[in-house]
Amino acid sequence: SLFVALTGLSGANPSDDGGIDDSSVDGIASGDGSSDANVDPPSCAGGGGGTCAGGNCCESTIVPGSSFNRGNNPSAPAVLTDFRLDRFKVTVGRFRAFVASGHAINSNAPAVGAGAYPPVAGSGWDASWNAFLPVDASALSVALKCDANGTWSDTPGANESRPMTCVNWYLAFAFCVWDGARLPTEAEWDYAASGGSEQRYYPWSVPPSSTTIDSTYANYGCNAPCPVTSITPPGTFSPKGDGKWGQADLVGSVLEWQFDWGDPNPYPTPCNDCARIADLADGGSRADRAAAFIYGANYQVVSRRNSDPPNSTGQERGLRCARNL
Repeated sequence: SLFVALTGLSGANPSDDGGIDDSSVDGIASGDGSSDANVDPPSCAGGGGGTCAGGNCCESTIVPGSSFNRGNNPSAPAVLTDFRLDRFKVTVGRFRAFVASGHAINSNAPAVGAGAYPPVAGSGWDASWNAFLPVDASALSVALKCDANGTWSDTPGANESRPMTCVNWYLAFAFCVWDGARLPTEAEWDYAASGGSEQRYYPWSVPPSSTTIDSTYANYGCNAPCPVTSITPPGTFSPKGDGKWGQADLVGSVLEWQFDWGDPNPYPTPCNDCARIADLADGGSRADRAAAFIYGANYQVVSRRNSDPPNSTGQERGLRCARNL
């Protein structure tokens, strides 16, 4: 796992709202990625999916686009258009619906081109990735129990409201496609966690330059071995630890796979709704952000980047989906 710290804060503007931008927290995105607030995506259909922070685990909020500096670094500017980012990391209960659908194995893989980031050609599912999905339900069960302290069980149990773990990049991509969504780009995740042009140090930092962090903001700093009970349910620290647009656990908890190939230095430039669709120099890794509950406070800053081989799994590895407007 490769971490790169880029923690210089530049261009920070004081928040004008003292925290979350409530104007964008306007309901649930539908399974086809539209803004219909009355239709749940498949993972929460029929009232399933569980409860996160007292609400629907499938809530997805609009993140209004603008310009900002990736990694709080003025040499890495970017411009993004509006998108939706799910408020919560995917829970075991939501992932169980995906497994039950039969779409988590390679004989029922996403359609070629599915899950694309609309501004970037060639960013959808590639047929060569089918081989990296489990061959059948038995192989899937083994893969999802990659760690004795992971959250998955073959039948519903005590962890349904905890974040899904032991998910590799291919399964994360396939889940988001099935759920009417896609993996976020690294720039989108960075933008949401930074509060856009506010350039927040942590997702909750108000003023943006605030370096205040403790155990009431995020789940971090577990000293291994970490029991499954140390993986807190999504939204446990809401609203105190939420980002500007209501996303919970943007740092801490479990890592979140991004669409982009890794190679964390340098960033793709220029970046107008950009995503890195080709591996450059890091040996075949995909970006995964949010640090994790097993890392200390110094890893939880928004600007810290990470990438890992897409087949990587582990107790600390989960996902969150983005949606098109």
